[in-house]
Amino acid sequence: LLGELSAAGLRTGIVTSQRRSAADLALSLVGLTGRIDVLATLESTTAHKPEAAPLLIAAASLAAAPAECLYVGDATVDVQAAKAAGMGSVAVTWGAGEPHALRAAAPDQLVTSPDELQALLLASVVSRA
Repeated sequence: LLGELSAAGLRTGIVTSQRRSAADLALSLVGLTGRIDVLATLESTTAHKPEAAPLLIAAASLAAAPAECLYVGDATVDVQAAKAAGMGSVAVTWGAGEPHALRAAAPDQLVTSPDELQALLLASVVSRA
């Protein structure tokens, strides 16, 4: 998915509540070191999700306006943070969140598989062209 997004000209970032050392280790363990353009962690700001600050820091690091960003998350705080930041929100049903709670948070999109997420994100490239 990251390769497809990069090939389509999309930049990616991760905003996590983990400490930088834990996030770096996780990226290394799954072979993603160097494949993410921006990593915002617990230490990046004093305000944390569902506040907008960590997402806004990531957007600024990408030199992107918040309205140009889609934030993908697996928890209701991710949807709340995206809304607070003025970003589109995409909730995924695999991960930490419960599907019914994610629906109740009213994300802009709710996807149930990585393939569906890829199609949605790549379609956003086409719609911007």
